Amino acid sequence: MSEQSAAVEQLLAGAGEMMLAGRRRFDVAAGLRRLREGPAGYTGPGTDASPVVQARDELSVLVRWTVNRAGARGFVGRLASLLSDHGPQCHEAWLEVPDIDGAIRGMQVFACMLYQADHRESAQFWWQLAAGAGSRAAAYCLHLHHLGLGEPAEAGHWRTQLQEDGGPDDEFISGVSLFADYVDRNCEPGWEPHMHREIQRLASREDVRDALVCRPESEIADRFQRYCEQH
Repeated sequence: MSEQSAAVEQLLAGAGEMMLAGRRRFDVAAGLRRLREGPAGYTGPGTDASPVVQARDELSVLVRWTVNRAGARGFVGRLASLLSDHGPQCHEAWLEVPDIDGAIRGMQVFACMLYQADHRESAQFWWQLAAGAGSRAAAYCLHLHHLGLGEPAEAGHWRTQLQEDGGPDDEFISGVSLFADYVDRNCEPGWEPHMHREIQRLASREDVRDALVCRPESEIADRFQRYCEQH
């Protein structure tokens, strides 16, 4: 990875934490200044693409980044463990689960895996669960997802959810869009057919055929880990 690509990765990491936690402001101006100082320079996204296409492209970048991020496997494994037969069996038990934030992040990662494997309805289902549990990252993905479907009312709803209670402002969101556009045009996708096959295998099980992919397996987290270790 080049120094410039590494810098972009660091900037996006800061953006992701802001969207998830909503605790600190990310310095968009400083980030863009560092990008401009890189050897390749930086220009904003082209104006020839429609808002629908731009939203789809940005979502694809954020999905890839989420799946490839360090710790993603652990979050999926945490979610799979909680959803197993040995996990909480009632609402009250869920309230006592330690590290519930890890499971919420697992919902976000699993949704992104499903989206990248072209199971868009299942991805939307998991994003909605994560957003309902407080994930700003999932709310932003839903905002982009509905924009990409040409559904501005639904997209506006999730943007409102993203920005309420001290969430990121319009300037911050514009900055994330600029970063995503840069990554889309300058960085490798980083997704292998192997992981696509794993999602297809999960979706083709007898209990989920012709329905939403409603439960990640612990095995997929293990295979995900082996994939990350090899790349």
